Amino acid sequence: MGCCDGTTDDELVPGADWVFNYATSDDVSGWTDEIVEAWVGTTLLASTQGDTPNVVTDGSFEEIPATDFDAGIFAWVIPSDVSIGATGSTVRVLAWAKVDGVDTQVFDRTYRLRKTPVVRDEEGS
Repeated sequence: MGCCDGTTDDELVPGADWVFNYATSDDVSGWTDEIVEAWVGTTLLASTQGDTPNVVTDGSFEEIPATDFDAGIFAWVIPSDVSIGATGSTVRVLAWAKVDGVDTQVFDRTYRLRKTPVVRDEEGS
């Protein structure tokens, strides 16, 4: 269904790929072990942790780079087959990293969820 850029957009669409791609010239080489989670209310929608992590940080998703703190890159994707489960009006995306060995929250943003537009067939039914 396309892509939503969580780096710049304020709204995300359930059923789209949600892309987050941050680059900095600041020295973040002391950062390691990223954790990313997406919450809809009190329900965990996506995470880099658990038995079946469903947030992509390894660069295997299309043209989104792998997270590489030595290069100043923190990037992740919540794929469409995961984001389709987002219901409600907002989703909160959080990220942590070990910063010089200390678990530190480095990202916290709430996005509006835009309802998926209906696609009608040619006859309008």
